[in-house]
Amino acid sequence: EKSHVVDMNLLPGHAAAHFVQLDSLMKKEMDYFLAFLHRKKNLHQYSAPVREALAYVENHFGERISLEQVADAVYLSRPYLSTLFKKETAKKFSSYLQDVRLAKSCPMLKDTSMSIGEVAEKSGFFDAAHFSRVFKEKYGCTPIDYRKAKA
Repeated sequence: EKSHVVDMNLLPGHAAAHFVQLDSLMKKEMDYFLAFLHRKKNLHQYSAPVREALAYVENHFGERISLEQVADAVYLSRPYLSTLFKKETAKKFSSYLQDVRLAKSCPMLKDTSMSIGEVAEKSGFFDAAHFSRVFKEKYGCTPIDYRKAKA
């Protein structure tokens, strides 16, 4: 498809479908480029310890983790990491961790072979009732309703 667009002469009289395809391709490429720039900008807006803390959460969200553990992993004191994290991300560490866990649970909910309890546990919530409560607060529906809607 790309070679067709590259070879196409953009002269008056060409079929509108060709221009629609070109327009669609250009929009996709622009969206990709803008998303790339946004990710690159976001990566560099945080200090190295906060980037490491974010990566730690991303890699260990399904485990029982605490701010103390993350602070040890990035070689900072718990109070200092807490202050730095809040300053740079505008979120408390616990809120960020919960948001990551909730976001990670969504794709798992699409897997109907897993129970809600299993999804809760794999996403770092070790109490299915608590998981269901915070999921509903965040997304406005229960995990079961989400599963039904997305299945």
